[in-house]
Amino acid sequence: MSAPVFRELGGIFQLHIATAEDLERIETLDKARWAATSAPVDAFLCDKAFLDYLDADKNGRIRLIEVREARRWLWARLRSRAAVERKSDALDLADLDPSCADTAPLTALAKHLLKLLGSDKATRIDLGQVRHFRAEYVKRFPNGDGIVTPEQIEDAAVKAAAEAVIGTVGGAPDLSGAVGVRSADVDAYVERVRAFVAWKASVTGSDAATILPLGDDTAGAAALVAELAPKLDQFFAQCALLALEAGAADRLAATPEQLAAIDVSDPAAIEAWLTRAPVARPVASAVLDLDGPLNTHYAASLRRLGAEVAPKLLGRDGPTTKLDPASWKALQAKVAPFQAWSAGRPAGIAADADGAALLAVVDGPAPDALRALAAKDQGVADDLVQFTNLEKLILYQRWLLEFANNFVSFPRLFSDDDLALFQKGTLIMDGRKMQLVLGVNDRGAHKKIAETSLFFLAYLDLVRKDGAAEVKDSVVAAVTNGVRGGIAVGKRGVFYDRDDVEWDAIVTDVSVQPISLWEAMIAPFLRVRDMIADRFTKLIESQAASAEGNLGAAADGAAATATPPPPAPAPAPAETGGGMQTMLIGGSIAFAALASAGAFVVNVVAGIDPLDALLAIVGIIVVVMAIFGVLGWLKLRRRDLSTMLEAGGWALNGRMRITQYMAEVLTQRPGLPDGAVRRRDAKRSRAGWLVVVVLVLVGAAAAVWWYDSSLFTALLPAPAAEAPAAPVPEVAPAG
Repeated sequence: MSAPVFRELGGIFQLHIATAEDLERIETLDKARWAATSAPVDAFLCDKAFLDYLDADKNGRIRLIEVREARRWLWARLRSRAAVERKSDALDLADLDPSCADTAPLTALAKHLLKLLGSDKATRIDLGQVRHFRAEYVKRFPNGDGIVTPEQIEDAAVKAAAEAVIGTVGGAPDLSGAVGVRSADVDAYVERVRAFVAWKASVTGSDAATILPLGDDTAGAAALVAELAPKLDQFFAQCALLALEAGAADRLAATPEQLAAIDVSDPAAIEAWLTRAPVARPVASAVLDLDGPLNTHYAASLRRLGAEVAPKLLGRDGPTTKLDPASWKALQAKVAPFQAWSAGRPAGIAADADGAALLAVVDGPAPDALRALAAKDQGVADDLVQFTNLEKLILYQRWLLEFANNFVSFPRLFSDDDLALFQKGTLIMDGRKMQLVLGVNDRGAHKKIAETSLFFLAYLDLVRKDGAAEVKDSVVAAVTNGVRGGIAVGKRGVFYDRDDVEWDAIVTDVSVQPISLWEAMIAPFLRVRDMIADRFTKLIESQAASAEGNLGAAADGAAATATPPPPAPAPAPAETGGGMQTMLIGGSIAFAALASAGAFVVNVVAGIDPLDALLAIVGIIVVVMAIFGVLGWLKLRRRDLSTMLEAGGWALNGRMRITQYMAEVLTQRPGLPDGAVRRRDAKRSRAGWLVVVVLVLVGAAAAVWWYDSSLFTALLPAPAAEAPAAPVPEVAPAG
């Protein structure tokens, strides 16, 4: 065996798995050298049956030991592994190892299927052929699952018995998809029928009068008492409270706030309120007047209780119009034996079912016939096992090597040839193709972990039409190259899955990080730009609001001058037209302030050497870009693919970084096709030309200033000459 090869992928050395010999090395590869040790089944986008076979313990995760077991199982049945390297979904029968006991029935089944296809001389069978015959096989009887459906039974009596079993105990799903019965279901049905017959027979002798005080009418009476029990118990409890505490009346009545919450125009809202309300207003005497005002939701049932049920159960003549707590408890006690007896009825069989007819079925030949059919079906279970093993063998041959390159090692993730099995597809958005797209089940939990990967992440909701149905999904895309551009919440794009099916995509959340070195370097300037734009916008808005207020005040002042109020004294002359005057004065002051500020700036700038100023500005820009560039580079080189996968439920052994080359592969901005002709036919807008003219003038002014700044100072107004000081008169000395 040749020496193993380890490739550096994402900053760690991973086993190179290109041949069957490489795949065999996973048996001895140290567990800590595996790229992943476990992962969710739904993270992989390949044949679902293959993943189901691989997940041996059916816990929804594929573990390291399960991958090893799959390799061993496959190696034990193949003597040639060339098809494993080809990733072939066709099994060459000559590749089966005759020394393995399992391969003889597999070979016999494969030859039988090929014979049915009319290919007696064929020596290979593919996955499609196996699946076609397996799908047909499970529809027939027997199919090996030990379940027989009514549709598979010809005898009418036995078929009726099977339907009775399913209706009573539920049955089990057959491989064909229909519900059928097993031997255990037949046994459960027989036991339940006998329990039902014994239950009905328990109402005999003196017990009958206690359990059925009204004979056949007992069930209806008991049902009415059970229906009213919660509300009558509530009513009598509230009456007891009111009798003890007179102040409880206010608590028991509906408050104005509660009544105000009812939509009186909605019958359903009113009915819902009545359902929760008491059957009648509680009274301290604790007597319910069945002829008095009652809650309309319960009134009919209450009056039927007083007219039909209470007199018979309590042995009274005439209808009961007053119901007190003692009478209510007596009614409940009368029906309690029936309710207890009813609760003991075996489930699945109606209370009025004919016990004798049921006994005739379970004591007849039908149960044994059903058991025999189930046993016959179970007798060919080995055929079903061989179908399963044949499909499993071909799937392992086709997918195991490729799966190892998406679990033991991750070369696919670092290749521009194709997508890894866990990359869901390609997102087209903002003029870019993004291929590092993973599935997301819980966005909140995923983001808490994934945002530490230092990738710029866009979470998206996907939707597409599948016939009349709407299919939805959620993914996260890592933007690894370029700048953020227009990628923000609400941004729309399209997504193409691995089958090239198109989905509508919309960004629902983002995790912002530097995407490229250039973006990191210009980030502070973009923030300054945004801050200035925001401040300038707020300033303009505030000035506009102030101007509107001044104009409004001026208009009010003019209106007041034109039409003075009759009884009020005339306004003082100084206030007439004051709004307009104030606005003009304020505008003059503002203009003067701006002019003064402009002159100050020009004077200051005129005293600075242009070259020194330019070099200072360039130096500041370079230093800022260098600092933020270094910080951004440190972040970019720490972008971690492992964290993104771990956020989706993976267990990984190492940290995987991406190179700049991989960043450009995972997020691409396609260029123009080869040989394309570039043509600019669109004319610039006036605003665009104005910007160009302003920039040219500013550049020309800077050049002139650099050449001779005195030309600018000559344009400034000369400072006013100071008046000469008055001569001091000479004073003659005294004497």
